[in-house]
Amino acid sequence: MAAQLYAGMRLVLIAEQTSTVDLPSDGYNCVKSVTTVDGTSVSFQPSLDYDYCGGKLLLNLSLSACKSAADQSTMVRCKMTLGYKHTTTERPVPCVSCETSILFHKGTQRFDKVVSVHVAKDNRNHFTKVTLLFMVFVADLQHTIAPGLGLGVHLNKARLRGNHCDVKLVVDGVELPAHRNVLAARSPVLDKMLTGDFREAREGRVELVDFSRAAVERFLEYLYTDQIEDWGNMELELVQLASKYMVPELRTECSLRLWSCDAPRAVELLRTCFDPSPRQIMSSALLRRLAVIVANNMEALADTEEWTDFAETYPAIVDMILGLSEVQETQRTYSVWEPKYEAFNLP
Repeated sequence: MAAQLYAGMRLVLIAEQTSTVDLPSDGYNCVKSVTTVDGTSVSFQPSLDYDYCGGKLLLNLSLSACKSAADQSTMVRCKMTLGYKHTTTERPVPCVSCETSILFHKGTQRFDKVVSVHVAKDNRNHFTKVTLLFMVFVADLQHTIAPGLGLGVHLNKARLRGNHCDVKLVVDGVELPAHRNVLAARSPVLDKMLTGDFREAREGRVELVDFSRAAVERFLEYLYTDQIEDWGNMELELVQLASKYMVPELRTECSLRLWSCDAPRAVELLRTCFDPSPRQIMSSALLRRLAVIVANNMEALADTEEWTDFAETYPAIVDMILGLSEVQETQRTYSVWEPKYEAFNLP
């Protein structure tokens, strides 16, 4: 499931739960609640049950006690994947997955059978685990500003025209004009550099080394508008910029996008982690997450040129990734709002 953003909504939480199962079980009471808190609240309780339809087992995912704050609308992207053991055939039995999106507002609601997956009888012995992935998006209904009407958007247009700019960011020998007050308001590091007794403050120039011009331009776009129109697969470099200049909102958004990337992108990122450049270093949590994404999508990747090249270049890493397909994964959650999940140390 890609980290696509719904129009006017912000991705705030990713929760993934994987549990072993024994078909048929009595209720599958193995799913934990999903909650985010920052003064407002979004929460819901997933549950699994099953019935039979046309000679096949039907596994159902339901959501209950769905709550959101009074001033926001919530979109939950749900995906359920059934994992199978490898068989004696040349190729493993493929995973089965199904996904959908639901939208709810304030109050408490129940959504029955949000996602349903048929499990064939002859595959029952191979079915070993179920993985649930939830991506939560929120929109402030009372304060949503139409695209292109915010003050930051107009300031960004002025920056691009060079109007009223009083500071320059220098990268790769190119000077990018900006407004001192905007940079100081968004970054504590730039605030000190541009308002204290430093050369940058006196000269109105800040040199950014070890970063590309393309990344810095996107960094500026985010500082002004809180969004990036074209990410250009530059999340890794942007998360390093966000960390260095203390812009936690951008760091969080980059982390969420990396945490929920698709399998081809995961292979690309794993290759990047072996780049000796210091700004390409990933956290151990993200490396493991990327490896799990690849392991869970081996059937789709197996015949691609990217995977073949990666496997030939890093055979030891490939052996480790393939081994993950048999490892029991526990619940992993990353939320914008809950500091305790910083323990995962996403970039």
